[in-house]
Amino acid sequence: MRQAMQDDTGRQFYIGIDDTDNLESHGTGRIVRSLAEQMEANNLGAIHGITRHQLLVHPDIPYTSHNSSACVFLTSPSDVATLSRFAGGYLESQSASGSDPGLCVAETQRVTPEAVRFGFDAKTRVICMEEAYAVASAAGLHLSGHGGSNQGIIGALAGVGLRHSGRDGRFLWLPVIREMSGAWSAKDVLEKSGVRRFLAVNSQRLPGPEDLIEMGDWVRPVLQGNEPTLLLQLTEDKEKGRSRWCAVEKDIVKQY
Repeated sequence: MRQAMQDDTGRQFYIGIDDTDNLESHGTGRIVRSLAEQMEANNLGAIHGITRHQLLVHPDIPYTSHNSSACVFLTSPSDVATLSRFAGGYLESQSASGSDPGLCVAETQRVTPEAVRFGFDAKTRVICMEEAYAVASAAGLHLSGHGGSNQGIIGALAGVGLRHSGRDGRFLWLPVIREMSGAWSAKDVLEKSGVRRFLAVNSQRLPGPEDLIEMGDWVRPVLQGNEPTLLLQLTEDKEKGRSRWCAVEKDIVKQY
């Protein structure tokens, strides 16, 4: 998926998805990335990013492993009905046996403060399906179940709300970033990938355009300030007498 780097036409949409897997299958993240690839292949839009959002882990909530949902952000010349029909059919054909897939499709401008609040509520309390339907209906958002109990509608709507908040989750996919390994200048990271800003977790400084950033082997920008944000750590190389920038380790990213 590289089209989003050149194609910025069309209206903006979110596609929230949850509960497509079982203990033996690939996770929801894999299915969502595959769906996004198929949407681009069928000229349904340009994908700008896919985020993962952690929801509440609780004994009263059925989930496969971590209870997270995913949200695709795209521009498209299509409408909600067309996108919903394609995505719903894909979930029905690709979701694992025993899963309870849910789908939410929303034009970004229609996501309400109540839908955002619903997303954050889903991180802290048990929510019923009726509440999800009510919030989606009031905002005019598409919300549908595609198998099993349809329980995944809760996470699907929550993913859309959290993505719209601009301050939750990490990116499962972002243009070019997964191909970046080794050291890259800060300027090149911003110009050649989908990363739009840096945030240093242990310093008030930020790298200059020519400063090198060691990317590591697991780079996952987070969504902060409504932008794909690369978390950095500044370390002092005493032997060489200079500072060094590194993308943060996995355990820090997972706190977002």
